[in-house]
Amino acid sequence: MTTQFDSLDYAQRLERAGVPEAQAAVHAQVLHHALGQIVCARQLSEAEGGLRKEIKQAEERLSNQICRVRDELDSKIGLVRLDLEAKIEAVRVDLEAKIEAVRVDLEAKIEAVRADLEAKIEAVRAELGAKIEKVGVELDARIDVLCVEIKYMRWMIGVVIALNTALLVKMFTL
Repeated sequence: MTTQFDSLDYAQRLERAGVPEAQAAVHAQVLHHALGQIVCARQLSEAEGGLRKEIKQAEERLSNQICRVRDELDSKIGLVRLDLEAKIEAVRVDLEAKIEAVRVDLEAKIEAVRADLEAKIEAVRAELGAKIEKVGVELDARIDVLCVEIKYMRWMIGVVIALNTALLVKMFTL
């Protein structure tokens, strides 16, 4: 609200004080214009109250927007968390299945190698058993031959002893 200013009364006062009429009229117009530009304390207070209200409303709107954005982000984070947990679980299940498949495959290979080695061990055992048996038979045959030769040599030694004894007896009896 502007102050009440009577420019005609002001101009008349200036004239009474000795200011020329044209100059008094210009002074009154300029002062009237200047006072029209001045804002009084009440207007400032009303404008301040309006601005405070607008600021409070803007703060509330921003606070509400922040809460909505926070809620949206919390929701999205929750969805991302659930999605990632599901993906992690899927990867875990997949890897466990692959590990189990590798374990089964390796166990089968180990069992095949075990069976192969056991078969080879049996073959070597059989082969060595046959060789040992053959060597045993050969040694038995040699032993039998040696036994015959020993008997023959005993007989021959016996004959040599008997002949020597007969010779000695003849030599001493003569």
